[in-house]
Amino acid sequence: MSNSNTHICMRTFNKRGSYGKKALLCTVLASIAMLTSPAFAAAPANDNFTSSTALTGSPATATGDSTGATADVGQPAFLGSATVWYTWTAPSSGTVLVSTAGSSFNTKLGVYTGTAVNALTPVLNGENDNYNGSAQSQVVFVATAGTVYQIGISGGSTEAGLYTLGIARVTAPANDSLSNATNLGNAATFSVPGDTTYATAETGETFNGIGRTIWYKWTAPSTGPFQFNTNDSAIHVELQVFTGTTFPLTIVTAGFDALQLDATAGTVYLIQVDADTFGGPLLLNLAARPANDDFANATDLGNAATFTAIGDNTGATNQSAAGEPNLGDGLTIWYKWTAPFTGSILLDNTTSDIVTDAEFSMFTGTAINALTYVKDANGNDVNR
Repeated sequence: MSNSNTHICMRTFNKRGSYGKKALLCTVLASIAMLTSPAFAAAPANDNFTSSTALTGSPATATGDSTGATADVGQPAFLGSATVWYTWTAPSSGTVLVSTAGSSFNTKLGVYTGTAVNALTPVLNGENDNYNGSAQSQVVFVATAGTVYQIGISGGSTEAGLYTLGIARVTAPANDSLSNATNLGNAATFSVPGDTTYATAETGETFNGIGRTIWYKWTAPSTGPFQFNTNDSAIHVELQVFTGTTFPLTIVTAGFDALQLDATAGTVYLIQVDADTFGGPLLLNLAARPANDDFANATDLGNAATFTAIGDNTGATNQSAAGEPNLGDGLTIWYKWTAPFTGSILLDNTTSDIVTDAEFSMFTGTAINALTYVKDANGNDVNR
């Protein structure tokens, strides 16, 4: 029977054999459809882990279509339900970039070692989804010559489509490893460049970002608070300061883009800079403390009815150990003002460079650990 519908109709007739004037009654007694099965895409040749496509050399590239791909039983939970597989044998040791840039869908990328799909071990930071907020994925790791790496590509869930896989040697930063930390000596101030684009993590290393870490070593020139920051950098970073010589290290303090270290003179500190969401160039800065960093050195504004005070909290620290109230990110500077009248006042910082992040608070009192809160405000809100 052809692929068509068969209808059986019943009509009423008058005595003359013509159709009646009223609408004909056409009752569909059956509608039988002989349809062919819907077409499904054939699974790619490298759908199964055991039939992965082998790649050699560096650089190496591959393109394909994961439409119709399935998931292997026991494959890493990170990967989606439409996964294709490649193997790549590292021709030499060094830092390698694996990327799905140019793919037509939201990819997930996993790089593993092992010979069984249900017993794979990801390389350090070897699983990535949406690098830098994009739909594609990127893994940077240190390869060992002769090692066979298993590479899985899938979509976010059931997504599939045209993909591009690229493998290439890249140059890691000189201070990528703890043993090659850049020595900053005992400088009281500095501004040094760095780049986490192709940085990697090491076995035993802990990090708060994406594991693209670089290292610095600094000896405290004096005892007291110091502010480290990455102002004027192209990226956001996670900062951590440690003591020790090998992993595991002892954490001292941490911060996002900036932190305060209450240092002890002569102590060697290890500073880790990790990319927050994506790698890139940066500046690590140790700035001089502002003159009004401490409460005791507050800038005296007198009893002026109006004033404009110019300040800079670059290099500022806090006195939390002495009882300073918890204010913003803790990088505080201080002013002192005597009210010339009784009534309402307006404080405004709309012309500040850090207006979107600046916070200020008002207190009464003469000791930092015994202040009485009056009012506070954030950014360019009305301040009282």
